[in-house]
Amino acid sequence: MTQKSSNTINKTILSNRLSVQVSLTGLSFLIQDKQTKAISFFKTINFDTELNPLEIYKEIEKAYLHHEVLKQDFEEVSVVYSNPLYTLVPLALYDENSAAEYLKFNTKILHNDFIAEDRLENFDLVNLFVPYTNINNFFFDHHGAFTYKHVSSVLIQTLLAEEAMDQNHNLYLNVTEGYFDLLVTQNRKLLLCNSFKYSTKEDLIYHLLFTAEQLKLNPETFRLILLGNINKDDENYKMLYKYVREIDFYYSKKEFALDPLVNTIDFGTTHQHFAIKHLN
Repeated sequence: MTQKSSNTINKTILSNRLSVQVSLTGLSFLIQDKQTKAISFFKTINFDTELNPLEIYKEIEKAYLHHEVLKQDFEEVSVVYSNPLYTLVPLALYDENSAAEYLKFNTKILHNDFIAEDRLENFDLVNLFVPYTNINNFFFDHHGAFTYKHVSSVLIQTLLAEEAMDQNHNLYLNVTEGYFDLLVTQNRKLLLCNSFKYSTKEDLIYHLLFTAEQLKLNPETFRLILLGNINKDDENYKMLYKYVREIDFYYSKKEFALDPLVNTIDFGTTHQHFAIKHLN
């Protein structure tokens, strides 16, 4: 029988804040002072191929062995899962006893999978997703206190909250290695949120234009906002630029600072590493 899990696991009072992003193709770790917002540690680990949860667990173990700073006490620990194992349900239609029924329509789930929920109250949505139980257990064993969310919840909550009220359609493309998340919004309302697997620039533009066609959106008029692992020099951007008239990179309104004692952190540009930057 499929089990449903709360995505808040105990609470302890320690020091500092650790944020972790877990995906099938990589890991990211961020340590930040809660008061000063100064970042003292940031590490991204990219896998050569897509891994399964057991293999990801082993990669997290390696990261903790190689980086002693991850073993310190933290006031707050948060994990964001980036995977395609999720579905959104309107809050008015949501029955928590039917969580598995909603999810199985577009996601392959196993009988012993835990199903977690992110309640996006401000937008009248519930995001149902499958976290990796073995990885949750790892963080619980090491830190005792952590919360976890799905990456799509972070995208929806942050982007819609920042968006202006207008009639224009905005398409947000959050690019990671092997996957991208696509959100379509209008007037601070979510019209679509989906994740697509891709291996070539042609895959990426196909999924984008096909989605736009289904929603009757014109590449000459909608606005495309890019986030994540993409820049003007790569082939994905060049392909998008050929077909979409208006393209911008996301500009974060959140302030970040590097710890003055650490001058070797490459935290990327404002549109990169979106989820882990906005997890808290």
